[in-house]
Amino acid sequence: MRNTPDYHRSAGLVRFYHALLIGRGRDDAEDEFARVAGQIASMYPEIRSLTDPAARLEAARRVVYGTDAAAVVCLEGRCQFSVHDCPFAPLAPEFLELCALARTVLDALVGEGVEQSEWIVRGDPRCTFVVEGRALDTNPMPTLARPGT
Repeated sequence: MRNTPDYHRSAGLVRFYHALLIGRGRDDAEDEFARVAGQIASMYPEIRSLTDPAARLEAARRVVYGTDAAAVVCLEGRCQFSVHDCPFAPLAPEFLELCALARTVLDALVGEGVEQSEWIVRGDPRCTFVVEGRALDTNPMPTLARPGT
């Protein structure tokens, strides 16, 4: 997988954010990730226009990981996909913030709360990203407000 164009695109994103973390510091990382995630999402407005949350997650998966991640699978009120060879893994032990980067971008693209249930950096065999609950309603584009906000 490391020789695919998708892996190299993701690896370029990793190098960019690694430089950002070194240059601006960890304290600014979360705000910067959110800002850039919003910019990336604005480049793909068609994703949020999809009425099927599973289709939104699949489209977001393709933007972030291309073909280097398993297809989205939905079962019992949750949709998920996994990455077995994450481009963030080599730097993640030193810069755990990079693990939040993919989740933040996916969340911005999907327009729902994307959670991570498995992490390669924690010793899991893969990184798994999940959308569940209200996000899987069949209603077109539920509100983006999150509980408690």
